[in-house]
Amino acid sequence: MISIVLGSTGAVGRELIQFLTSSPRYTKIILPLRNPLPDWEKMPENQKSKLKILKMENFDFLKKSKEEIIEILGEEKINSFFNCLGSVTAKGEEELRRIDKEYAINSAELCEKLSIDHYSIISARGCSTNSCILYMRVKAEAEEEILKTNVKYIDIFQPGLIKNRANARCGESLMGCLCCCYPSIHVKSLAKGIMLFDLNVFDRENEESIIKDSYKRRVSNDEILNIVKNEK
Repeated sequence: MISIVLGSTGAVGRELIQFLTSSPRYTKIILPLRNPLPDWEKMPENQKSKLKILKMENFDFLKKSKEEIIEILGEEKINSFFNCLGSVTAKGEEELRRIDKEYAINSAELCEKLSIDHYSIISARGCSTNSCILYMRVKAEAEEEILKTNVKYIDIFQPGLIKNRANARCGESLMGCLCCCYPSIHVKSLAKGIMLFDLNVFDRENEESIIKDSYKRRVSNDEILNIVKNEK
């Protein structure tokens, strides 16, 4: 399968890259980014050779026409799109909305243009358009628009507090502080769960989607943990 990963240098993204390149099911991973991680050079050749790195200063290509996007990404059929992007409110509301809302919606629209079957994006547990926390409000606004698109399969992951990552999002951290029972998940478990949900969509032989009915769903923290726990 061929996949795109946006946000591949962030905490979840880099873990996802490790899982994708280690899986025989994925043959190419397209990485639009500003600067590749030095650690990727140390990967075994059979993993490193799967990476198609596209250097760019921003992700405005997401808004381009189908023909322009194909010229950038290539003509091969892309099966899935993973959006692991995330900003922090410390960078300001404009930056937060650009990354966590605009790019999130643009990515889903790109999937429509290229007929990419499966779109996965990391949101946040407890997000709401009525939240007093900007981060949670922006995440919810993005979710609403993504669910309006015509992508065949959409998984919106709503993890709890993500453990073992630098630069924890303030909205998540605040929720964790306010409630001692707020659920959490290790960054590796989240990344692995995201991959497993993607693999469940596609047939192992011909990489065609095997779920007859399209779906658009929100995936809870517990559901992510369960698919990782029950992996055969």
